Amino acid sequence: MKISQTMSNRIAVILLLTFFITSCTFTTTRTKPPEFKLSVDSIESKIDSLVTCEHITLNGAEKITNGKPSSEMEIDIINGKNIPSDDDRLKTLGKLIVSRLRTELKNPNDYNTYKVLFVALQTKGNLTTRNYKGWIYKSEEL
Repeated sequence: MKISQTMSNRIAVILLLTFFITSCTFTTTRTKPPEFKLSVDSIESKIDSLVTCEHITLNGAEKITNGKPSSEMEIDIINGKNIPSDDDRLKTLGKLIVSRLRTELKNPNDYNTYKVLFVALQTKGNLTTRNYKGWIYKSEEL
């Protein structure tokens, strides 16, 4: 029994669509602002004792990927002064910052991971460039 070319093409399309549908990843992201025991100014002064910078940005997010939740806090150190150029020392500094912040959270288990970015922002006219170096720390490591 021969299958016509049209039928063969339809079968191939159905198999291809089935493959794409079953291999898709569905992710939902929502903001999850950090809740601290202290005011944000107090938190910034605690970080400022570790690294001096123009500004600190703290953002949290919760992601649900295929039904599995995870959460991450991002800590951006903007235009830090005397930032170590050595990656090992910078990574250690990032871990100190996360450890200090985590102890000030109302619930230290709110986030699975913490991302620390040392950001250099430069503005010239209407153009702003952003360069950064950073690391992600798992809660279990802290």
